[in-house]
Amino acid sequence: MRNTQQFVSGFPANNVLLTGARSTGKSSLIKTLLTEFAGVRLRLVEVDKKDLVAFPDSSGTTKYSSRILHYFL
Repeated sequence: MRNTQQFVSGFPANNVLLTGARSTGKSSLIKTLLTEFAGVRLRLVEVDKKDLVAFPDSSGTTKYSSRILHYFL
């Protein structure tokens, strides 16, 4: 939670890679963060594996790019 708070406040934050077997709660954790930080307009962008080649061109192109979590499927 502290890392996400720093992220939405514009302070340095760590990148996080969630790994694990299916059905271990990774998506639930992300959805919980979105709920907790909805008041500060935290947004989620889901990127499918097949679309990763276009990701570097699209990151940072949104109005609120400093408050967006990128979620890779």
